[in-house]
Amino acid sequence: MSKKAFLLWRSCTLFSRVSQKFMDSGNQTPDRVKEIQPTVATGSAPGEVNTPVLQIGEVVAERYKVIELLGHGGMGSVYKVEQIFLKQLFALKTLSGQNFPDVAIRRFQKEAQAAMKLNHTNLVRAHDFGILPSHHPFYIMDLIEGENLSEYAKRIGTVPLDEILRIFIPVCFALAYAHSEGIVHRDIKPGNIMLEKSGGPNEPYIPKVVDFGIAKLTDSEGGDSVNLTRTGEIFGTPLYMSPEQCLGTKIDHRTDIYSLGCVLFEVLTGAPPFHGESALNLMLKHQSEQPSSLKEGSMGRDFPEALESIVAKTLEKDPDRRYQNLLELAEDLAVLQRANWAPSASSTLARTVPQIVKPAFAKAEPRSWKITAVVGFLCLIVGALGGHFLTKPTEKVEVKVVEKSYIPPLPVEQDRDLLAGGQYLQKLVGKGPTAVRQFKFPETFSIGELTYLDKFGNFRQGVPARGFVEIPLLSEIRLKVRQDNLRKHPDLLKAFGDYDVNCLHLEKSKAAVTHNLDLELDAALAYCSRWKAFNNLNIFDTSISDIGLGCVKECPNLVSLELINTKCTAAGVRQLKCFPNLATIGISGIKGGKSLIPDLIKSKIINSFGVGDLDITDEDVRRISQAKSLVVLVLRQNMRVTDKSIEYLKQLPKLNTLFVDSTSVSPKSMEALASLKNLEVLTVNGDLWTQDDLRRLQAMKPQLKRLEASARSREKKEKDDN
Repeated sequence: MSKKAFLLWRSCTLFSRVSQKFMDSGNQTPDRVKEIQPTVATGSAPGEVNTPVLQIGEVVAERYKVIELLGHGGMGSVYKVEQIFLKQLFALKTLSGQNFPDVAIRRFQKEAQAAMKLNHTNLVRAHDFGILPSHHPFYIMDLIEGENLSEYAKRIGTVPLDEILRIFIPVCFALAYAHSEGIVHRDIKPGNIMLEKSGGPNEPYIPKVVDFGIAKLTDSEGGDSVNLTRTGEIFGTPLYMSPEQCLGTKIDHRTDIYSLGCVLFEVLTGAPPFHGESALNLMLKHQSEQPSSLKEGSMGRDFPEALESIVAKTLEKDPDRRYQNLLELAEDLAVLQRANWAPSASSTLARTVPQIVKPAFAKAEPRSWKITAVVGFLCLIVGALGGHFLTKPTEKVEVKVVEKSYIPPLPVEQDRDLLAGGQYLQKLVGKGPTAVRQFKFPETFSIGELTYLDKFGNFRQGVPARGFVEIPLLSEIRLKVRQDNLRKHPDLLKAFGDYDVNCLHLEKSKAAVTHNLDLELDAALAYCSRWKAFNNLNIFDTSISDIGLGCVKECPNLVSLELINTKCTAAGVRQLKCFPNLATIGISGIKGGKSLIPDLIKSKIINSFGVGDLDITDEDVRRISQAKSLVVLVLRQNMRVTDKSIEYLKQLPKLNTLFVDSTSVSPKSMEALASLKNLEVLTVNGDLWTQDDLRRLQAMKPQLKRLEASARSREKKEKDDN
């Protein structure tokens, strides 16, 4: 039997319960493509889907009042409900019809479990589960106000590439998070990517992945998860199903990568990668035909070569040849996003879209998505709260100061105009990994210090942000600004573009400043709200308040936050949309900061955690030790932390760096400290530990690369810093 004949026989055998919906294969405009509906092997009986399960005004579980029917599909119906006591709107999902098998109930329960397990800015979360008097199961989830990606694309026509990237990068992060929790979506399509209205002027919507109705919980979940998703059953929407999904063979998270590639192809070109006269014909094409290029699929439009390669890699037939995780895809899209920078309409510079060639180290072994998201900032919190960077000195990145003869110098009298209404980034020069960004900063003074961070998290050389500077395109940029500079030049952050700055570090001035800076500093953060690549905020010893944090609360990509001796409070931190998903967090001397601990340690990617001068106790350390992914922990200036806390820290298998200076941890905990398997950096209280104690501990644990005792009081530290 030939391969093609085998595929036909296999698909026909498995296809007996798949609906035979037709689509118009001749028209490639989005509004004419008819979507083939998802198919589930155990669907409800014909006619039952339209039977309402709940009536308008009905009260469910004595607390949810039904407002309206939002929609139905497959086996489920979704209603808008109001939580009577909280006066808050939610969505209620329940099974439709009357005669559904037990396996449908179990699948529905698994869907609710998946939705409750996931807590991410770009995913819809479930909050409650129950059974109706009619024996229909239901669960309560977030209510999304907005439209799905399919509706949005049909309404506006061609979606700009920059906007497409701003949608798909967060979606990649969201699905990567779901995959890390052992959940495969299996029905990624434009209709399941919602654009929730955010109300913000710069970010009118937030992309969210919805409908885990046919999600697969991996074998590690235990129970009957595997039995509910048997090999040989077909689930999904044929327009976007992976080849292995169409065959009914075993699937993993890479099936979502293929489906997302189909969606990306459709949004870019206006039509999905494959068409078919029937669902069966379409599924055969997924298995045997190669997709066209983006240029062919869009009838001749030009796309960056890098984007063609990215989409082609997501649509590989063999899962081993696709992206192996969605963090790798997000990384390539982010590189393309920077290369796709466009000057403002008033600029005379031409749009530059260089070809992106990934550097050689991009072919290294796949990285853990949790580590990839935060490794760039691991050293930041250690350096800020611990006093030294962990990384060894590395070779300097070549930072070229452009000769005056190459670019005309900026007249001194134009410095003020540049700050108020100009743009620092002038143009991109070169291609691939050697491409650089040319910045033009004020000539008469430096607005701050620039530090470059490569993709592996290694700090490079910092230079003054003054005059003409070239920075490698693939380097992340960290900007350090002192508060007196912001007082003199409150608009200095205004001229940065959307993708110029990754990390902003605000700190106190070297000289004392008596001027009230609350307004200036808080207002300055408003410019950060539009930065798309902004993922790291450090504020040290300044008068930034909750008002300033409110200016950046809509920044969804922040993964690292440090607030050391500011006027911010716990309430201000909670208003940040990134709050549940921080990877690096450092808080010291902020009002109510201790109350944040139970929520912060729930982050699935938290890597570094610092809590200074917050009256932390041993019981608090016990709670912190529940965050098994912690690598760095800073507990300094908390005298109620005792030797008992070290016993709790044995539960942290990855703990590498620990600061317990200015605590009550004494030499009595020496054996417990020596038992911390991966500990390499330790700072203890010099008032309690002698040099003999340190030598004994070093002998007990020779793998300690850095062991120090610090006895400086906070008052002395402040005096030294001044």
